[in-house]
Amino acid sequence: MACLGTGKIVVSPGGRARTDKTHLWRLNGGEGLVLRGDAAGCRFLASMHYRIIPTDPEKYDAREGRWRVTTSAYLYEFRAPDNAKVWAMH
Repeated sequence: MACLGTGKIVVSPGGRARTDKTHLWRLNGGEGLVLRGDAAGCRFLASMHYRIIPTDPEKYDAREGRWRVTTSAYLYEFRAPDNAKVWAMH
């Protein structure tokens, strides 16, 4: 990612450990990744809603951990310098 721009995944409070709620991560806290080079000024936005859930020992090897993450929603967008939406997945 560093060759494209500066990025950091920002998670909601408790988003690294709490199991009692749906969490959210956003690229650069919702500001997205502002691209460099030939695509300068374009922006890639990414976010995901997720839950931390117990691993089902009938389906997953317990040696890989007692918890896993499941996605409940996601949003990916590519925007032009004028903020026009070029592409989106959700």
